[in-house]
Amino acid sequence: MPVELRNEQLRVRIDSRRLQRQAESLLAAVGRADSVLSILVTDDRRIAPLHERWMGEPGPTDVMSFPMEEGRILGDIVISAETAARRRPKDPHGEVLRYLVHGLLHLTGQDHTTARERLRMDRQARLLEKGVRK
Repeated sequence: MPVELRNEQLRVRIDSRRLQRQAESLLAAVGRADSVLSILVTDDRRIAPLHERWMGEPGPTDVMSFPMEEGRILGDIVISAETAARRRPKDPHGEVLRYLVHGLLHLTGQDHTTARERLRMDRQARLLEKGVRK
């Protein structure tokens, strides 16, 4: 199975099967259908220590990606559903999908350190998200 998804939080209703199908579609859209992707949907309490350890910033964040590039393994994406629900209370699943797209773009080598990179990444993220909104 190319996408391994675990939803370990209980507060925010996320359709895990739908998110897994969307992730598989995203992998195909970026030309990585054969890759293995691990997704963890969690809460602020569990993402905060990862954020501090790997980014040196205290407190929770929305999404983190950890590239692997070992054989077919693309990497891991960790998403806070709690942050998603706070930012888009009427559609937390849509916000989680947005974070998934963002994390996947990072795993495929994109970044947003310059204005030009931000524009390119934002454009691609909108196209990808629109394509898997089902």
